[in-house]
Amino acid sequence: MILTPSWMHQPRPYTVETLRQWCTREGVSIVYDSAPAGRVGRYWGSWEAETATIWLHDGLDVDSPAFLATLAHETVHVASGHDGHQAPGIEARVNELVAVALVDRERYAFWEAEYGGHIGGIADGLDLPYWVIAAFRGFLARTYRPGCVVESTPHQLGSLNQFT
Repeated sequence: MILTPSWMHQPRPYTVETLRQWCTREGVSIVYDSAPAGRVGRYWGSWEAETATIWLHDGLDVDSPAFLATLAHETVHVASGHDGHQAPGIEARVNELVAVALVDRERYAFWEAEYGGHIGGIADGLDLPYWVIAAFRGFLARTYRPGCVVESTPHQLGSLNQFT
């Protein structure tokens, strides 16, 4: 099961500071580590439940969109009670939840029209990593129903049963 961290129930915009404060309240440490020799390995981030630590690759620039998205991804693992890397299907759903939280639908529609659906262009326009836009597209493909309007924030999506 995938659960939403409480920071996703706050108004946008979500920032690194928002996520750091959430981690502090939850008793979660954030540690920077080098890869591939360290705990993070080939990933940008990792959650270790035993030590209540989110490990982030020290190559991530704290001001980069990838930093915010990676930290958001790991907080979903924390809230969901996961430990370490999960099965591909779970990781895909975590990515989708992060994408739903970080992508502003109106801005997405603008950049999608501007770039003709090119994921890299949309990612640049929204200042988000490519994988977030790809995950958002996956979410839309799985859940879109003609004539259905979905609100812009994760907590407005109800129980988020699509993430279980």
